[in-house]
Parts: sequence; structure tokens; C-alpha cells
Amino acid sequence: MRIDPELDPFLTRHGLGTARPETAKHQNGRNTNLLVVTTTGHALFVKRVNTGSHDAAERIAACRAFEELRRTDLGVRRSLGTAPLLACDPELGLLAYQAVTGATSLAELSGEDPRADGPLAPHVPGMGRLLAAVHALDVERVPPRSGPPGMPPVDWLQELPWRMHQSATAPVLEVWRRLQGDPEVAAALRTLRADEDAAVRERPVAVHGDVRLDQLLVGHDDVLRLVDLEEFRRGDAARDVGAMVGEWLHRATLDIVEDHVTDPEAGAGPGERARAAVADLQLTHDEVVASGTAALERRRVVVERFWEAYTSAGGQHDPAFVERVTRFAGWHLFDRLIAVAEHTSRISAVHWAAAGIGRRALLDPAAAAPALGLPDPRTATEETAA
Repeated sequence: MRIDPELDPFLTRHGLGTARPETAKHQNGRNTNLLVVTTTGHALFVKRVNTGSHDAAERIAACRAFEELRRTDLGVRRSLGTAPLLACDPELGLLAYQAVTGATSLAELSGEDPRADGPLAPHVPGMGRLLAAVHALDVERVPPRSGPPGMPPVDWLQELPWRMHQSATAPVLEVWRRLQGDPEVAAALRTLRADEDAAVRERPVAVHGDVRLDQLLVGHDDVLRLVDLEEFRRGDAARDVGAMVGEWLHRATLDIVEDHVTDPEAGAGPGERARAAVADLQLTHDEVVASGTAALERRRVVVERFWEAYTSAGGQHDPAFVERVTRFAGWHLFDRLIAVAEHTSRISAVHWAAAGIGRRALLDPAAAAPALGLPDPRTATEETAA
């Protein structure tokens, strides 16, 4: 396998040996990613960030800052599992992490465990504790970013940049057409970004910034690790927590498909069957509603466990926190819909239905929160007032 000619000099400078080509395996991702074992026996995950991108220096600085904070903040280090950053070269855009041996992502475990009472269950509290540990890091030592998080891009609710029209698929343009044609969703997203900005001004915390189940890894040692820290920044804790809740809502969408797959491929796991069938599955509105209600109820217990672990570990929140979490969870379903649209020729009715669930969470978070497994914010507000 061809290996980046600048990799070996980089590894050698940091005392990590040189790459053994026969061990190299390319990994998917927006960057150039490589798993490799070196001549000194180090198993590494090497990432090369495109230094030509406008925010490359900030993303690399974020990764370095997270590693430094994690190493020096002994108060959270024991509960903040990650893959240690062993070497970094900002000019080349190279980062070398200690590889997680036998890594399986929680996205994979979730697809195999739709009721969350099997191999996934022991890790659900760890998810809450991990995010609480991130949010407890010293925010004053988190490097500033030149701009806010990219999603949701509220300016695009008015008009898409020309570069999007040039490169976007027809399904992606259809999603944005519907978003732009829904003034209630547009207003809710603008309000969410304004409330997020206010929360950051009032009480900023260190946030991961781009939490998904595939960025939570479990190795042979059964330790849960949070990876991919390029969006690490000062922010609103509700963004991270809401994205995590949104991930479970997205998984419930795949559950809807799984409930109606009657002829699964031989040897395919539940998640694989769902993903394979989703584009072709035709369901009535009543079938979507019935399956969606059952799927949300199955996933609700996961959100409850996650929330309990997060708050018990000292997770950061304020009186309006649950409503922001719920709205971020609602946006997450639109975010995943856009991701699906980028890789398909048409969007299934099930994914549109999932976006409908996200819409309800955005427009009425107080009513949606209890159904998702979060505390009722109306009760919390009454208790605070009392």
C-alpha cells in the first residue's frame, strides 16, 4: 500500500519508528486517515488534515488543546477516556494517535442492539459521564475559534451559497428547499442559535462540538473513548447533549425499518438490514406512526440512563437547558437527513418521517422532551419559580 512520503520522517522525529506498509489500512473520514503499526511496535491512527482549508489550523489546535487539558486536569482524567495524541505537526497537518485496539463504535453496537439491553447497555452511563467530563474541563484554556459551529447554518435558510448549488445532489437541494419553505422551522432554528449564543456568553463550557455515536469507541479493554476532537471549542453544553439525544432518535428511525423487514439478507445484522432496506421500504402514514411510537419508547430508556449519568456526574445545565437540548436533538434529525441525502438518489418516506419528529422537537421542545426521555422542562421551571 502506498504511504504518504512525509509520514515516516514525521514519525521518526517523534520517536515512533517508521510505518510498516503491510500493516497499513486506510479508514473512512473527511480527512486522510490511516491505521498502521510502526517498526517500534506502536499501533497508530494517523490523521492528515487538509492544511489548505480555512479552519485547518484551528482544528489542529483544538486537538492539541484537548489532549493537553486531558493530561493535566487530573480531576477529570480518570473519567475522560480517549485515544492519546502522541505526535502532531501543524504545518503538515499530521496527527498521530494511539490506536484503540479492537475498536468498535457505539454506532455499530447500537445497530446490533435495538433495545439497548445487550452489549450496548453497559456503556450508556459512560456516555453521560464522558460528556460531563468534557464540559468540566477548564474553558479558559480552550483556544478561541474564529467562527461559530457550522450547523445549523441559519443563513442558508434564506438562500444557499452558489458553491452548494454547484456541488449538492438533487436530494440535498430538496431537503434545503423544504427547510427554506417552512417558516416555523426557520424561526425555531434562528431562535436556537440566538439562545445558544446567549448561553455561551453567560456560561461557556468546553464542548466536543460534533458528537455522534461513531465517535465513541470501545476497545478490547472495554474502555469507552471519545475521539475526533477537531470541533472542540468553547460552547453550550446543550449542543453536545442534544446531539447525543438526536443520535438515539436517528437510531429509532432505523428501528422503524427493522420492524418491517420481512426478508433480511442472510448473515446481515439488524442495523445492516435496516440500512439496506430503508430506501426501498414503502410504509403508510399509520404504519410509520405506529412503528415510530414503539421505536421511540424502546430508545427512551437509553436517553433516561444517559441523562441520569450526565447530571449525576456534574453535567452543566441551566433552567432553559432541557429545551435547548431538545431543539438540538430535533435539528440533529435534519442534519442526518442531509447526510443521507448526500449518498442516495431519493429520500425514503421513513427519513422524511424522522425529520417530522425533529420538526416537532424544534417547535415545541417543552412537550417533546418527556417523550424523548428527558425531564419535563415545564415542571423544572415551576420548581425553580417555587
